[in-house]
Amino acid sequence: MTETPPRPAVFLPAGTDPAEASEDGTRRVRVLAGARRRTASRLIDYFAVVVVWTAALALPLLISASTPDAASGVLLAVVAVTPVLTGTAGWYFLRVGRLARWGCTVGQRIAGTRVVTLDGVSNPSRRQAWKRWQPTWGDNSSPSGPWDDYFAWKGSSGRRARAGQCLHDLNAGTVVVLVGNVPGERARRILLGAALAVAALVAVAAFSWGSAQISR
Repeated sequence: MTETPPRPAVFLPAGTDPAEASEDGTRRVRVLAGARRRTASRLIDYFAVVVVWTAALALPLLISASTPDAASGVLLAVVAVTPVLTGTAGWYFLRVGRLARWGCTVGQRIAGTRVVTLDGVSNPSRRQAWKRWQPTWGDNSSPSGPWDDYFAWKGSSGRRARAGQCLHDLNAGTVVVLVGNVPGERARRILLGAALAVAALVAVAAFSWGSAQISR
């Protein structure tokens, strides 16, 4: 027996009261995420990658500070390669791996949004997350700029306007929606934001201390 594919969800415009998002008897009703939340989530993701990058840079500095006889050439090589590896791996994990596994990046989780497929329920597949991450030329939309979520969403028209999609969402078959009134979600968002802030402070402190020890 062939399974009936899920029907596309009903997507209410950004700014709609989340209480209006429910089941209409046949398909899911979701509220679209607005441009401000989308832009905020992207900026938080950039910040998270910088935190990981700083922590990764701090590690060889701390090792060198605790082992004065370490070869300076090896240290320089590690410091040179670390930003490239951690930046690429961290951004891939955020925008592809985490998106496919949990339906949101760290920034989207803190901002209270999720990326779903057109049924309004399912997380994107890894293939969809990868397509969403790829550059989409010819529009105000690419994964490289923090403002593309704002300008592309605000400039949506026609087919995209009906689903509130940026070009990269249209290519991947995804939509960014609000989480809604989920019990405990607000507290979890606050805790995650606080944890990210603490991690940033620890990473910067470790990097600063290690740099100071090396320069002596």
